[in-house]
Amino acid sequence: MENLDLLQNLMLGEGGFLIKLRFGDGIELDQVEKIKELLKQLACEWRRKVYVIINKPEPIHKLEFYYNLRIIKSKLIKKLL
Repeated sequence: MENLDLLQNLMLGEGGFLIKLRFGDGIELDQVEKIKELLKQLACEWRRKVYVIINKPEPIHKLEFYYNLRIIKSKLIKKLL
């Protein structure tokens, strides 16, 4: 969790990457390099771990899926228009 906490601090902490980006203060390349290295380390850590799904999602009927998809598409189209 040490790497994850450090990543969170680099991204969201005071003077963090996302904060500076949001306010238009520019980016620091050394900070970007640290974030990149941390993400690589975390990817290696997470690749070795085994995750167990505790709550298996309920299967969705094919017709229900297509109905939900149609609703989502229509909402997106309305937003774009």
